[in-house]
Amino acid sequence: MEYRIDPSSAPVMRVALLASLIDGDLDTAHRVATTLLDEGMPFETLVGELLGPVQREVGMRWAGGDLSVADEHAATASVETLIALLAGGLQPVDGPLVVVACPEGDAHSLPARVVATVLSLYDFRTVLLGASVPAWDLGDYLDRRSPFAVALSVSMPASLFRAAASVAVAHSYRIPVVVGGRAIRDDRIATGLGADGHAATGVEAAVLLAKWQAEPPHDLTIGAPAHPECAALERHRLALLGVALPPDAPELPGRVRDEFTRTIDVVQGALLLGEPSLVADHLAFIESIGSEREDVRPAIHAARARLVEATREPLPATAALLTDL
Repeated sequence: MEYRIDPSSAPVMRVALLASLIDGDLDTAHRVATTLLDEGMPFETLVGELLGPVQREVGMRWAGGDLSVADEHAATASVETLIALLAGGLQPVDGPLVVVACPEGDAHSLPARVVATVLSLYDFRTVLLGASVPAWDLGDYLDRRSPFAVALSVSMPASLFRAAASVAVAHSYRIPVVVGGRAIRDDRIATGLGADGHAATGVEAAVLLAKWQAEPPHDLTIGAPAHPECAALERHRLALLGVALPPDAPELPGRVRDEFTRTIDVVQGALLLGEPSLVADHLAFIESIGSEREDVRPAIHAARARLVEATREPLPATAALLTDL
């Protein structure tokens, strides 16, 4: 019988874990988690129905300004440590090797760690490369280890363009790739990246990989060429950001400035995938975090206008994505 958390008790357990993780009280979080495991809760249920939602709540509270960057980092580190401690008791397995990684620029290693741990429960040997692995370095590792498959965790829309490069590198070594994560909204995004499959959870990834053991994917194509403006944006990234955010422009809070610098990465992903909503959503997010200080919004609008003007003639598709429709 499948183990499911009682909906009436789930919020209480999540609040207990959330409070202890934000406070850095790893002892209490570990005690709650091990008690649930001792009571018969499977590890994948603990991760998927408790720790996963807790981590999403941490992210939403950070985005809403309720938690500082330090608070969010501390809570995330606590979740990672808790999973590592719980996974330390798992028996080693001798199944097919799966490399789990995040594409370059994606700093969210926790979902990748969750996937790696869940896959080990399904008898896959896993190697976790962690956050922000450049495609070139991933290829070098794949060349040396020759794994059965790659599981790529993509949490940030700004990393979609480089995720496609990671998929292409894996395919160049004839290694199939399953992708998942918050930035992979649906199968269409996964297909656009050139991936061989999409899994919303670690369990789904394990089921798909098991199918590949019986019938491996054969059409490991390198993928269609990216929109020509993607390469131009890569070449002129610093110059464009220098125009949008000149030294004499009004000061933007660090968090807003950091997100604005990711705009070009998001545009590259939108051009690659034909998904203009990625840019619209990202710009709306910048506006939302800027709304905490009313005086910041004119500076955000001015920076966006300068970027549009700088791209209007040489990069018309980019300018169109950045302009209100």
